[in-house]
Amino acid sequence: MKDLEPTEAPGAGRDFIRQRIDHDREEGTLAGDVVTRFPPEPNGFLHIGHAKSIVLNFGLADEYEGARCHLRFDDTNPTTEDLQYVEAIQEDVRWLGYDWGDHLYFASDYFERMWEFAEELIRKGLAYVDSQGEEEIRDGRGSVTEPGVESPFRARTVEENLDLFRRMRAGEFGNGEQVLRARIDMGAKNMLMRDPVLYRIRHASHYRTGTEWCIYPLYDFAHPLGDALEGVTHSLCTLEFANNRELYDWVVENASVPHRPRQYEFARLNLDYTVMSKRRLLRLVEEDDVSGWDDPRMPTLAGLRRRGVTPRAIRTFCEMIGVAKADSRVDIGKLEYQIRDDLNRTAPRVMAVLQPLRVTLTNWPGGRVEEIDAPYFPRDIGLEGSRQVPFSSELFIDRDDFSESPPAGFKRLVPGEEVRLRYACIIRCDDVLKNDEGEVVELRCSYDPESWGGGNPKRRKVKGTIQWVSRGTAVPCEVRLYDRLFRVPDAEAAARAEGKDFRAFLNPGSMETVEGALVEPSVVHDSRDTRYQFERLGYFWRDPLDHRSDRPVFNRIVTLRDTWGKMAGTAQAVTGPGPAKASPPGDRGKGGDAPPPETPGRRPELPPAVRARARELSSRFGLSQIDGEILARDPEVADFFLAAVEASSGEGKALEGPPPDSSKLAIPLANWIINTLPPVQGDRALAELPFGPEEIAQLVALVEAGAISSRGAGRVLETLAEEGGAPREIVERLDLAQISDREILEPLIEEVLQEHPAKVAEYRNGKSGLLGFFMGRVMTRTRGKADPERTQELLRAQLD
Repeated sequence: MKDLEPTEAPGAGRDFIRQRIDHDREEGTLAGDVVTRFPPEPNGFLHIGHAKSIVLNFGLADEYEGARCHLRFDDTNPTTEDLQYVEAIQEDVRWLGYDWGDHLYFASDYFERMWEFAEELIRKGLAYVDSQGEEEIRDGRGSVTEPGVESPFRARTVEENLDLFRRMRAGEFGNGEQVLRARIDMGAKNMLMRDPVLYRIRHASHYRTGTEWCIYPLYDFAHPLGDALEGVTHSLCTLEFANNRELYDWVVENASVPHRPRQYEFARLNLDYTVMSKRRLLRLVEEDDVSGWDDPRMPTLAGLRRRGVTPRAIRTFCEMIGVAKADSRVDIGKLEYQIRDDLNRTAPRVMAVLQPLRVTLTNWPGGRVEEIDAPYFPRDIGLEGSRQVPFSSELFIDRDDFSESPPAGFKRLVPGEEVRLRYACIIRCDDVLKNDEGEVVELRCSYDPESWGGGNPKRRKVKGTIQWVSRGTAVPCEVRLYDRLFRVPDAEAAARAEGKDFRAFLNPGSMETVEGALVEPSVVHDSRDTRYQFERLGYFWRDPLDHRSDRPVFNRIVTLRDTWGKMAGTAQAVTGPGPAKASPPGDRGKGGDAPPPETPGRRPELPPAVRARARELSSRFGLSQIDGEILARDPEVADFFLAAVEASSGEGKALEGPPPDSSKLAIPLANWIINTLPPVQGDRALAELPFGPEEIAQLVALVEAGAISSRGAGRVLETLAEEGGAPREIVERLDLAQISDREILEPLIEEVLQEHPAKVAEYRNGKSGLLGFFMGRVMTRTRGKADPERTQELLRAQLD
């Protein structure tokens, strides 16, 4: 651990926990050094919510001189805990970059001491053995409006209770026949204080102590005692334990513990488009909705690690969102931004094509292969290195980079027009070859020798630059395109509102497998843990567990689109002095993002007027604190948002079905304006765009009504940014409306199932996670236009 003394004045831009510690140190209320702990129960895998606690607790130990953080496993339930979880948790903490040194502890090491403390409470008349059943105890607790009823066994003598408690330990009673309860107050307003259970009987083998014990302390008893025995000074937990603090204090005040710890609560991490409950994550695994705890779509640290996310990105994200006292939801775009920003600085750029389309250069000398020295990094990254990329007369480009009937604004290859091949030359499409079904199978093109290496002596306008690979040397690979696990931000809230199971809101397109992709040969000899930017496609790395002998498997870590860096950068104009102004996203080449100007973990102090405007926006429209601040920092952006909300009140009138509620459109409008608008806005002011708030309101209303997918809406927004227009007209012109017609979808689904009989058999034998595979095939055939919900419904009908 680093010995760093805080350099700021207490309270200056510091969260409330650090202010508390600063105060305790200054007032001399600490008997020694600061001691924190991370106390997981070894009954599952850690997720990114746990990472916030890990970064906080171990980060405090790094920050204060002489401080330390313990790793303690609160292993008091033998029926759910296992050594595999202990080992996995240790691996996750180390992976995040932290070390507990000699301070690894287990609650099970304290079972004898806890037993002694329990006997002490009995002798003091503060605990008794209750012979009621679990249901009777629960009914006797009363309700929030009615006091509890005392147990008929509450008046037992100290001698009776000691005798029964020792017989419980000796194994004379079965599970549930006796419990040890605290004697506190059955009329307490806090129902947790109505004689809570401290010990229960569990005739089960413990993974560490075996059958030595058959009674086990409950968490609310064991946890404060563990803190006290280890000398923990600041016991940090999430807000759901706020009511437990009264019982925590009661335990340490009434047992003769060697140290008095204090509990403080902070807001847990609630991340959009996923779930954080271990119980719900376990259901996803058990129901085969995912391949396991380390499925790259899962929010578990094991899943994020397999996907390719770096520990540095997770640490920075946890520091950025900070520590607060009130629960709120965090847009997953913030996490994606940090992942992208981290990879942008370190990932070498290479070329790949996901849907290869053959290109033959008719005027390239036969048999000639040119080795191009292509840089790994754009100039502004500050890293050096290059690789040799072979170029020949037969190439592959991505099928999406060619169109015979291009929509307005299409800047790639079309018949008779030119495009530049990255690092190579300008080519013109002279002829299009098709198969018997009318599908384009090859493009005959000519290259301009004078344009080789980036030249353009004729000064003609070339529409765009695309990536390519050489036919003879490209490496076949499988690419897995991962997306958000759920199709709504808060699946649990949606499930409660609609009376459905939370799994009904899973995103059927959360994984798409591309089996015929090609990547340039430079990747073959790289280390397996190399993370790449596949130019114009996203960030990828090799799946660390799926070792194919015939081809590598690449996982998409994150897409290239910037989600909120541009808006975060506007803070400099408002907050005054601070770090140097970040470069706009476009200054870093493809996929480059500017880092947020704020110091990690601390948002800049806002001027009073901006802070008041942010509070008003958040309160009025139900926005998160961060989103309210981002909008409020720039008056032009705030006015644009308010105008869009006002315009949304008239949207939906031209839509089929019930129109979206304008009040419900405020949050998605904020998300679009904060996260999706900046990349197409570029360096233009909002007033300079060829569209306004009304068009954004129309577009978001179409998305929320299900008339168009988010992906299709992105294309509409790009068109709006280039030429303006009406969103509905652009949807019709580009044929972007979602396909939900049963008569169209069912034949496509039948074809997909007929082409993959083996996978159909696997699905019907219980491997229901293959539903995502079939969804990906249908989506590919419809070019992403199939309505996901309707498609999933029809797929299930045919498969089941």
